[in-house]
Amino acid sequence: MFVTKYSRINTTMCPGSYLSVIYVSEGEGEGVSLVQVANTIREDRDSLDGVAIACEDGDPLYIDDLYTVIKNVKQPNLDMILVTEGRGYRNLDDLVGAGYINFVNFVMDSTPDKEQRDCIRLLTDAGCPYMITLTMIPGRVSEQSMKDMMEVIHSCKRLILLPFDPAKCKNPTVAHMKPFTKKEMMSLAALAKGATVDVIMV
Repeated sequence: MFVTKYSRINTTMCPGSYLSVIYVSEGEGEGVSLVQVANTIREDRDSLDGVAIACEDGDPLYIDDLYTVIKNVKQPNLDMILVTEGRGYRNLDDLVGAGYINFVNFVMDSTPDKEQRDCIRLLTDAGCPYMITLTMIPGRVSEQSMKDMMEVIHSCKRLILLPFDPAKCKNPTVAHMKPFTKKEMMSLAALAKGATVDVIMV
């Protein structure tokens, strides 16, 4: 495992918050010095709200020694945020139970499946807050799927709705889909109002 990229200040992952984001990957590589990243976070901690761990090419929960990175960069009074698709229940349980993670950002493009629901239930039972970043892909997200999702994520602290951009999509099965119009997005967003603390349409 190694750090592939480091974003010193990120204000888009969680609107309204200033985060440092560490991108990690399995295997070996030169990447970015973990010592340098940790030192920079320590210098910036008074101007940060938290530190996020994410992957550009997978999911942090698939990395067994993820705790090594977290242990090195974790700072008092800063949220430690895991950005995940919510697959890897056992590793999530270990990280939350050991206090390595105290906030989770689930990245999804449809209604949570059984594995993701189990992870949400785990966090709810543990009292660990979470948010969901949902890419609004027509065919995967609909009025009914939004209603179904609201029954599952009632304890969600924030729901961010991202418009679907076919030009940036790497999945050929949905790359041809026409994005929702702004009016359609607003209609779907309205279904989430009241189910979560905060709904943001980007």
